[in-house]
Amino acid sequence: MVNIIKIKDIPSVADSIVQMHQQYFCQQLGWGTEFKGAVKKYINSLFSEFQADREGLWVAKEEHKVIGSIAIDGREADPENARLRIFVVDQKYQQQGIGTALLKTALQHCSKVGYKKVVLWTFDVLAGARHLYLKNGFKCTQERSRVYWGHNLTEQLFTLELS
Repeated sequence: MVNIIKIKDIPSVADSIVQMHQQYFCQQLGWGTEFKGAVKKYINSLFSEFQADREGLWVAKEEHKVIGSIAIDGREADPENARLRIFVVDQKYQQQGIGTALLKTALQHCSKVGYKKVVLWTFDVLAGARHLYLKNGFKCTQERSRVYWGHNLTEQLFTLELS
């Protein structure tokens, strides 16, 4: 059975989250160790500036194993906006509704806290993620091509207006 748990002790799950990112993005997509380092740096910054009343980190666990994660980061320039970050599900557990459950949990938090908008940056090569965002009301509002981790990628900004 998979449980979605709000995490208060970010360092306790940081290595598991970095490992899931490494397995998918580095090993499957070839993005390399720079990407892994960027994820670790982001998690450390979230932990050091974490605002428990506005932000959140949730993990999906099967027994004691972390198999997914999602974060809401309220450190945007506009305090009415939140940014969705470190959203990943272990490859072995994809297509089982875990990503949907994590996303719904994070969006419920955003509504409860009073955010007006949720934004996220992702890449066009992540078709499954794009489908999930569109299915949940996000709109692709911007695209830009850049070189990241040695690859030419199209970065996409998704935005969800909350009522």
